[in-house]
Amino acid sequence: MKNQPIKFYLNNQYVNYAPEKEYISVLDYLRLNEELTGTKEGCGEGDCGACTVLLGSLQKTPSGFWLKYESINSCIRFLPSIHACHLVSIEHLSKKGELLHPIQEEMKNANGVQCGFCTPGIVMSIYNLFLNNDFTDRKKVEESLQGNLCRCTGYGPIINAAKNVFEKYKRIKDELYISNKKIKEKLIAIREKEPFPYSVPKDLKAFKSFIRKNKNNTIISGATDVGLWINKELQRPKNPVFISHVDELKIIKMSKNFITVGSSVTYTKLLESLKPFYPELTEYLKRIGGEQIRNMGTIGGNIANASPIGDMLPPLIALKSEIKISNAESQIRNIQMEDFFIKYKVKDLKNNEFILSVKIPKPTKGLVFSNYKVSKRRDEDISSVCASFYFIINRGYIIEARLVFGGMAEVPKRAKHTENFLLGKPWTEDSFADSAKKIEEDFQPISDARASQEYRVLVAKNLLKKVFLQKSKACRGLMRHGKLLVGRTNFD
Repeated sequence: MKNQPIKFYLNNQYVNYAPEKEYISVLDYLRLNEELTGTKEGCGEGDCGACTVLLGSLQKTPSGFWLKYESINSCIRFLPSIHACHLVSIEHLSKKGELLHPIQEEMKNANGVQCGFCTPGIVMSIYNLFLNNDFTDRKKVEESLQGNLCRCTGYGPIINAAKNVFEKYKRIKDELYISNKKIKEKLIAIREKEPFPYSVPKDLKAFKSFIRKNKNNTIISGATDVGLWINKELQRPKNPVFISHVDELKIIKMSKNFITVGSSVTYTKLLESLKPFYPELTEYLKRIGGEQIRNMGTIGGNIANASPIGDMLPPLIALKSEIKISNAESQIRNIQMEDFFIKYKVKDLKNNEFILSVKIPKPTKGLVFSNYKVSKRRDEDISSVCASFYFIINRGYIIEARLVFGGMAEVPKRAKHTENFLLGKPWTEDSFADSAKKIEEDFQPISDARASQEYRVLVAKNLLKKVFLQKSKACRGLMRHGKLLVGRTNFD
């Protein structure tokens, strides 16, 4: 990494910088090298949002590149990954000659600022929302602030400030919106004319060349896991290779029966792609981290991490997804997702292999599909238990069942005893009440800081009952004080 220049734009300044260390975070670079101290260091693990900045990156389309700005956590994003990107910090928001940007002005006027430590990150999250939307509502504002913790003001004044911004100002008049085309051309010039750092492959061919020469390597895309290894566990993984520019790993391809998703597709883009086919996944995916994490974290990273509580693993297993794996010599093999996980943190992936893509089947007739995440905190928390339920119903009977749980075993695992019990049973409340008794034959979870064994088993049983209540024709929905909280979903 030493003496390998990383070239990008920081606000309105061109940067050509050769880091002395393999791992330098974007946050450290801003504060220590550039003395831009508006961006704060809070948790150091992508939870609090005090370090939020905007990153403009080139997105490849059939008609060429376009420039997309997204909020990211700078504390766990490393400098090599922003090569040929535009980094925007809080100091660059206001126009020349003006003290505050309209968002900062509205935050002040709405009394959305107290101690101020978290405020720069909150402003950047609202700015991300503002740049990418012509209008908003309270739900969108709340979703944009999932990754920002404020312990002083409370969110009421902050939400009011965000709504005031959209009512009073237009994004088409914002300086960054206006300069999009000009900045895009500058980034394309870096990408097309400047040499890429050795550890930042420009394409799939360069990536394969790297892993061929460095068999003991660490593949880094969004760094939402690796960032914690470095910041919290003080690890320094060998031979990092930053693959955020490998467009071949960002493909989303639709065919008649499948959706093929590249391993570097982020949660944000995955959510957009799957929503027309699996709307049930939308709210579930929005529970994964905050928006900054969803803009960084990738589907391949979540799979390769092989965590028993990886949030995307139960849905992908339930949907019969298949992983496409390649090595440096372009030898391909395909494996069913549920066979990929061998034991705790051990997966079927050799040192010189990487995940190329994931193939997800499209919905079939009679499908009932639902996903749940149970955690101590609603947003930005690790699951105590997560579950995905996949049923095929024909004439009121269950002809196929796939029940997949995370947090119940050392790997994400199907409840096969329970599945077998439900096969051929009528779609009735009694069938599900009886099947819940089989959960204890499938799982003997551990107790840890997040949940006890007894709690996990009880939650798994209750989720199984809940899926029937939420999806049944016979159920009006969950009621409270005479109001419908969860409506019924009909199926043929």
